[in-house]
Amino acid sequence: MIKKRNLLRDCLFCIVILLIVPGNSTWAGAVSREAEKYMNRGMAAVEMANSPDDYKSAIKEFEQAVRLAPRWPAPYFNLGYLHNKVGKYQEALNSYRKYLVLVPNAPDAVQVQKEIDQIEYRLEKVSEAAKIRSWLEGEWSMTTMLQASKSCWPITFILNGDSIEAYMPITRSMGHDDKYTDYRTISIKQDVRKIQFNVVLKQVYLERGVLELMQTVNAQYTLNLITFGEMIGTQVFRSFSYNSDGSIWKDKNGTEKVQFNKGKHSDNGCLKSLMR
Repeated sequence: MIKKRNLLRDCLFCIVILLIVPGNSTWAGAVSREAEKYMNRGMAAVEMANSPDDYKSAIKEFEQAVRLAPRWPAPYFNLGYLHNKVGKYQEALNSYRKYLVLVPNAPDAVQVQKEIDQIEYRLEKVSEAAKIRSWLEGEWSMTTMLQASKSCWPITFILNGDSIEAYMPITRSMGHDDKYTDYRTISIKQDVRKIQFNVVLKQVYLERGVLELMQTVNAQYTLNLITFGEMIGTQVFRSFSYNSDGSIWKDKNGTEKVQFNKGKHSDNGCLKSLMR
């Protein structure tokens, strides 16, 4: 972190010197003392930063410099660099492009254009991921085999800012008392079209006159979005089946297919009888 911070500080320092030294006739005398003050404050904030989140203070200072000297290229360069570091890609593009408009023949123009190309790619991926999150939101049914026995589970994806969560039951009672219980909120990891999450599922068998059996599945799901309404993937599991006295009568692990389909739970015959 210190090495990166020093590199950023040195880079910003060089560009500031280039653009405000008295020998630069384009900008000499054109920048107010107040604008220079905010540029210097921004530099100090960069030097004091210990994490990307700390760059926000520097960004505010450079934005003030832009407000006071809207045709001064230096703060635009600095804002482009910092906005890129904190993941504000559109703002970074705007600042870098403005910088090149003001100094199209800048010594670092080629490097800045390279940064713009890379940021455009990141922005495309972020936009695609956000679009997929919006399509994920809502009710889905999860169908697995759970060791050759078809099992359906209701799951609801919920958007939470830039992240997404899943709300679903983790216990399914089967037999004379069929129902889902123990609903939990589960964190979801998203890599554009790939969805991953871990959950411990339990199937409890409560047949009259039969020993209570419980199957516990520790599952890791990796799903790929096929269409916007269907996901298919795998569950890597470790499954334990217990007798009513707590002893394990089956222990198995492996990988099985899993399918997710979007739609109201109440319209799914496999789910609605168990959801009450």
